[in-house]
Amino acid sequence: MERSTFQLVTFHHPFRLKGVEGIQPPRSYEVETVEQSLDQLSFSAYLRVATTITLSHHTSQGWQVNDINPDDLAEALRSDQDKSNATP
Repeated sequence: MERSTFQLVTFHHPFRLKGVEGIQPPRSYEVETVEQSLDQLSFSAYLRVATTITLSHHTSQGWQVNDINPDDLAEALRSDQDKSNATP
C-alpha cells in the first residue's frame, strides 16, 4: 500500500535544485512525497519511495514534474531563508 502527502513550499528568491535544469523563479511549488507501507512489520511504518516537485514553464510544455532529493529541497529552502534574513 502507498500513501502520498502533498506540501506547498514557497521560495522568495530565485533558486536551483540539483537534478532540475535552470534557475527557478520565486513562488510556491507543490511537493509530493510517496511512501510505501512496510507490511512485514508488527507496527505501522512507511518507506519514502519518491519525492517530486511540480514546476511551471512559460512555454508550451506547461507543467513539469521532477524527481528530487528531499535533502536538496531542504537545503534550497534554508538558503532561501538565509537570503531573506540577510541585511542589505
